Amino acid sequence: MTACAVGRKEASRRDAVDLMLADDRPIRQIAEQLGFSHETLRSWVRDARRAGDPKLLIDLRAPCR
Repeated sequence: MTACAVGRKEASRRDAVDLMLADDRPIRQIAEQLGFSHETLRSWVRDARRAGDPKLLIDLRAPCR
């Protein structure tokens, strides 16, 4: 997997976590809308909460061109 592919994957993860934390819908609905398993999204949210700030969860070194 290239660095850009990893960056896009991590950006999708960050966006999904941000949406989950900002939305009041059940996690199953949000996960279904985004095309993820609810358990996958749940684990991402758990990891973000453990980090204390979802923005700290992912460190994208350089933007993809």
